[in-house]
Amino acid sequence: MNGRDLDVSALICVVRTCIARVRVALTSALGSGSSYARTQSEQNSVAPSTDRGSVLLLVLFVCMAVAVIIQTVGVAVLCVERATVDEEVGRARLEEKDQGLVALRQRALLTWAPLPWTVVRNGEAAVEGALLALEGSADWVMKAETKQQPDVSRLSTSGWVERGRDGIDLPLAALVAESISADPNRDLPCIEIDSAEGTFDASTSAAAVGYLEHLPEAPPLGDGCSLTGLTAPWRLDPGWLRLQSRGDFEDTIAEFTYASLATQESDTGEKDVAGTYLRSWAAVAPTSQGVVVSAPRGRTVTIPKESSTGVLEAPILVVVRGGADLDAQNLGDVFGVFVVDEGSVFLDGTVLHGALFVSKKVHLGVSGRVAFSRTVLRWATDRSLIRTRLVPGTRWEGME
Repeated sequence: MNGRDLDVSALICVVRTCIARVRVALTSALGSGSSYARTQSEQNSVAPSTDRGSVLLLVLFVCMAVAVIIQTVGVAVLCVERATVDEEVGRARLEEKDQGLVALRQRALLTWAPLPWTVVRNGEAAVEGALLALEGSADWVMKAETKQQPDVSRLSTSGWVERGRDGIDLPLAALVAESISADPNRDLPCIEIDSAEGTFDASTSAAAVGYLEHLPEAPPLGDGCSLTGLTAPWRLDPGWLRLQSRGDFEDTIAEFTYASLATQESDTGEKDVAGTYLRSWAAVAPTSQGVVVSAPRGRTVTIPKESSTGVLEAPILVVVRGGADLDAQNLGDVFGVFVVDEGSVFLDGTVLHGALFVSKKVHLGVSGRVAFSRTVLRWATDRSLIRTRLVPGTRWEGME
């Protein structure tokens, strides 16, 4: 039971108490009048009683008082009901505009640029939104504003949207996998240190370490490289499994804008219009140098042809989730980090300058290898993704 139900219940109790007191007073007055009339009649049976008019007048006043009380209580209950409805409608309008702010935050993930007024949430009470540039923000902050038609709500809501760089959580390693397989006649190392990292010095921490569940016998390794046993299978953190490609982000925004979202009920019992759906949105997305592919187990995916193979100053991040395998063969030199959750990688004919993280097997073939680069791995864990947020304390409501 919420606060409004308690107020109405208390008001009903007060009304019942007043009616009970009036009833008691009326009964007492009628009883006293009757007793008094009988006494006077016994004393003087000939003279007519002059007190009956007073009793009837008292009854009339009591009835009028009861009518006034009932009318007052009815008006009060009606006002409370209308105020409750107005409050619920107002909160629903504010919630819809807040959802519009979240939709603008997601749009800023895809394209960080001012956006003219456009519909960001469709429906009977459609919400329009815009992204506006802020002077002195160094292009890191924009103003998001939402509104509805004046006949729906005259209030507007705004807030600041801030962007920043983020990266995927990965271990400090050159290679993590269940096992590796290579051609037995190959003489190239499976793991080496990238030449751009400089010459290996045993007194520094520039060594490349690989972690495997099943260690091979005498694998070919470069100078400063080693393999260590892995006690449990490696998996990408569950939160990063919600990472979407840029195409999936566009589909999600379109679905929210034009689809009819059912009203859900939250754990507190209150109606939650699309709130749970909004809270499931990730506020992080890959940059133009990131590739996110989702495919089920048993399928093999490739890096899109339009994606570059990267350079040291602008590497790429490839994330495969869902259990599919990654075919990255015969790509030559690739600068980047590959992350394959619940799948395997085929790397023959490719030199990966960066790091490789796989849940299953790595097939190196004749010439595939990993040239560990701390610089590229640091890029992947620090600034390979873009993140946006609604800045706390900047939300503002006002009249149009």
